[in-house]
Amino acid sequence: RCRKFPALTHCCTIDYFRPWPADALISVAGRFLADADLGADEVRENLAHHMAYVHKCVSQQAALYSAQERRPTYTTPKSFLELVSTYKSQLAKARGSVDAQMQRLEQGLVKLHSSASQVAEMGIQLREEQVVVEQKKGETDGLLVQVGQESAIADEQAQVAEAEERQVAKIQSEVAAFEAQCAADLAAAEPAIKKAEAALEVLDKKALTELKSLANPPKDVVAVCQAVMYLTAKPKTNLKKLDSSWNGVRKAMGSVEAYLSMLQAFDRDSIPPENKEMVRRYTGPPDRPDPTFNGDVMKSKSVAAAGLCDWVCNMVTYHDMYIVIEPKRNLLAEAQTKMDDANRKLASVREHVSALEERKTVLQEQLVLATEEKNRLLDAAQRTAKRLDLAERLVNGLKDENERWGSQVELLKEHKALLVGNIMVAASFIAYIGPFNEAFRRRLVVEQWVPDVLSRDIPMTTYENGKALDPVSILADAAQVAQWKLEGLPSDRLSIENGAIISACARWPLLIDPQGQGLQWLKKREETNQLRVTSLLDRKFRNVLEDSMSFGTPMIIENVEEDIDPILDPVLNKSVQRKGRNLVIMLADKECEYDEKFKLSLTSKLANPHFTPELFAQVTVINFTVTMGGLEQQLLARVLSFERQELEEQRQKLVEDVNSNKKILKQLEDDLLFRLANSTGNLLDDTELIDVLNNTKTTSAEVSEKLANAEDTDKRINVAREEYRPVATRGALLYFLIVDMSAVNPMYQTSLVQFLSLFDFSITNSEKKANMLASKRIGLIIEYLTFHTTCYVQRGLFERHKMVWVLMLTMKIESVDEKLSHGYIQCLLKGGGALDIKSERPKPSAWIPDQVWLNLIATSQTVTMLRDLPDSVARNEQLWRHWYDEDAPEQAKIPEYDDRLTLFEKLLVVRSIREDRALLSVQTYVSDTIGQRYIDSRPLNLRETEEEANPFTPLVALLSRGADVTGIIMDLAKKKKVQVASISLGQGQE
Repeated sequence: RCRKFPALTHCCTIDYFRPWPADALISVAGRFLADADLGADEVRENLAHHMAYVHKCVSQQAALYSAQERRPTYTTPKSFLELVSTYKSQLAKARGSVDAQMQRLEQGLVKLHSSASQVAEMGIQLREEQVVVEQKKGETDGLLVQVGQESAIADEQAQVAEAEERQVAKIQSEVAAFEAQCAADLAAAEPAIKKAEAALEVLDKKALTELKSLANPPKDVVAVCQAVMYLTAKPKTNLKKLDSSWNGVRKAMGSVEAYLSMLQAFDRDSIPPENKEMVRRYTGPPDRPDPTFNGDVMKSKSVAAAGLCDWVCNMVTYHDMYIVIEPKRNLLAEAQTKMDDANRKLASVREHVSALEERKTVLQEQLVLATEEKNRLLDAAQRTAKRLDLAERLVNGLKDENERWGSQVELLKEHKALLVGNIMVAASFIAYIGPFNEAFRRRLVVEQWVPDVLSRDIPMTTYENGKALDPVSILADAAQVAQWKLEGLPSDRLSIENGAIISACARWPLLIDPQGQGLQWLKKREETNQLRVTSLLDRKFRNVLEDSMSFGTPMIIENVEEDIDPILDPVLNKSVQRKGRNLVIMLADKECEYDEKFKLSLTSKLANPHFTPELFAQVTVINFTVTMGGLEQQLLARVLSFERQELEEQRQKLVEDVNSNKKILKQLEDDLLFRLANSTGNLLDDTELIDVLNNTKTTSAEVSEKLANAEDTDKRINVAREEYRPVATRGALLYFLIVDMSAVNPMYQTSLVQFLSLFDFSITNSEKKANMLASKRIGLIIEYLTFHTTCYVQRGLFERHKMVWVLMLTMKIESVDEKLSHGYIQCLLKGGGALDIKSERPKPSAWIPDQVWLNLIATSQTVTMLRDLPDSVARNEQLWRHWYDEDAPEQAKIPEYDDRLTLFEKLLVVRSIREDRALLSVQTYVSDTIGQRYIDSRPLNLRETEEEANPFTPLVALLSRGADVTGIIMDLAKKKKVQVASISLGQGQE
């Protein structure tokens, strides 16, 4: 081609970029693996060779895939570099995960072993503490009895003291009252004493001397002096013999000074009664005193006599009171003595009680201390017993976990040693397997990659039953796969593999998703993460892209064509730069913020896109085209939702419950391991951990029982579901047959959504009666679905392709029913086209065309019953020539073989010898196999077709030259009484 442009070849230097040779691939892989911890250098070298082998295998299979499936797939040097990078990152991630699991399990085992060793020690400690506690308990009980006895005595004495206190209080009250009365009487006598003293103060030596000097004093004065003499006479004096004359009085006065002193010192309390009686003769009785014997009266006669008169009167008055008070004083003294005795007795009792109380207090303090010590020892013993109980519960509760975790640690160690090879297969799976279909994937993994890893002695998991390593089991666990299914991922093998690749790939995934199942799964999966969905034709596409990258939200670009806008190259290449603390990416001429949480997915509805090698290098292309098995599962669920809705709802709930229960089991174990690993201090004191353990054991038992029941329920449900599988199988067969028709003409394309509407319509409108057997109902659905789909498809086919459809349908049905082999079908389609006339046995006669002879040989090699067909033609040349010359050989009997051949084998004979009559023979085969109505010509029923249309599904009529459906449409509109507007879409029309 270059030679057609001389200027190009003369003015440019042309470099031919060939694929990297194996040595270059090995060298590059070895260079990048140099810093990886792979054990021995021999393993590293073998890995480099295996990576080169993987790249070479994929390149070869890509060419074969393109030739057989007409799906171009490319491998580039960047794909190889991505393989090496993916291997290193996945290996580090897997090792980190295994190390983390091993660390948690080992820490848990250490804690369990430590707890087990402490159980025996705590048992001994508990027995010793119980002995001490019993001893202390006996001492405390004895002390308690003593304290009780002492307290009783103290209480008894206290009661005695209280009685004494009440008695003393009564005496004190009586004495106080009597004392108050005496004091009142004394207070009443006090004025008389004071008056007497005042009267003496009036007397002085001069006044007395004057009185004494009187030779003949007045009678009243003499009476006063006589009264004084009688009053001051000594006790037991014979008063009658006493000289009471004035001279006698004067003589009695003696010395004035002595006389005055005697008066002042007079004992007023000890006046003899007879003395007072004599004085009363002068003063008069107390109640009728002599008015003349008064100080005031005497003043006019003698001042001294007046004073002496007042003194005598007051002394007599005082003594009258005194003789009344004195007995009371004696009684008061006796009462005071009695009170003093009572006080002394009370003090003695109190002292005794105080001593008892002190003793009681000391004993109580001793009892408190002894009780505290006993309680302390008892608490310690209880704590030890509780810890022992917790320890036994912990050790016994984790006995199963101890064994299981121990075995898991060993398995993880073995698994870690095998990660080198396991991750190699998984990394190859991620980097290369996406564009291929299920058959090529199995061929690459099972037949090429795994055997090569084993042959190079790279450590890898092997299975005794010959089962190959499953890359999906390395990239995702059962819980993740179950979650994907709940999110809407189809349950077939190819879809599960695609889910694993999408979850693990480093490059952004590009899904070849003509049926939109991958897109729906991605939307469901990311719907809670503020997912943005856009397309390259969206006028706000760039704004959505920038916002998603800035905020770190997932983004899906749908309806991608074969060419992608170059503005996405930096995003696809992940050309992210760090600027300060932020990440940025250059989008055309604009610097945009970038968040590491950003996720990008691309989907294409093209059934067989031809992406460029550059795009294959930038993204991870994943073939998400629906598979026969995946579609069959979906259709089975769909037919059950119509026919056995409760069964499908039960199955769906069962799947959700099983997934939830598995998550609960894993979460419980993870939580237990986390608590064991992060438990501080003594593990046996962590009651919360023991509670978690008990809850874990209880919940685990319940969940395990639920899972066991769920397994039995699932089996019963699947048995019931399998009854309707023929409907799903026929539906999947019809859909893929429609897809295959697009190879006949690109116009014959039908979406999965469109087919699902046909499927639902067939289930709804097929014959259904009450109490109808399920087997009969299933047969009616299959028949209605098959014929309704045929009518629907044939309505859009060219006339020459309608028989192709029914033939393919019939062969597919018999092939699924295992009545027709793949070889028979290939023989019908290819005949002897693959044979060379020169390399085969010569034909026996010249009338046999070369192609017919090759067809006969190919048929004999395919059909066992016709293995001697060439010999039969040679032996019976005339008979076969006669059959060959028949106008309708398909109706005539086939020589020698007619009774032994099936309809399809007869069709092969007709196709081999009289290919021009093969189409008529096909009609016979189809009519006898699935029914005459499938080959009958059916005119267009516009009314039925119009009923299938809706505002979103228009009718498009492809007209041959001279045909016009306007009249038919108008007639239908009149019958339905609707108005139809007619408009031309020609040039200049609006």
